[in-house]
Amino acid sequence: EIMSKNIDLTWIKDIHWWLDEYSNVLVLRNKLWFESAISKIKEVWTIIEKERVTGHQHRLPKKKVVRVSRSNSIVDATNNDTNTDNICLINIDTPTNTCLINVDNL
Repeated sequence: EIMSKNIDLTWIKDIHWWLDEYSNVLVLRNKLWFESAISKIKEVWTIIEKERVTGHQHRLPKKKVVRVSRSNSIVDATNNDTNTDNICLINIDTPTNTCLINVDNL
């Protein structure tokens, strides 16, 4: 019967298992704790019932906002531009390739 219900699935094999060890321990109910916790349990259950109808999209994980890094600008060091805040100044004419970064505004 189960095989006919799931005809679109592929059966591979049966895996039998058994219980090696078991424990039968009496756990007494803590009536005092339950009385104090029943209001919180009811509150959570009310939220669950409400969100079954209205949706729970607000509880989904927030998507990461990918920050686009600004690329460094390559400028000629002989340029007398006064707007050199937070850019990399590389003089490509010199063989030392020194990078000067204005860190005053960081």
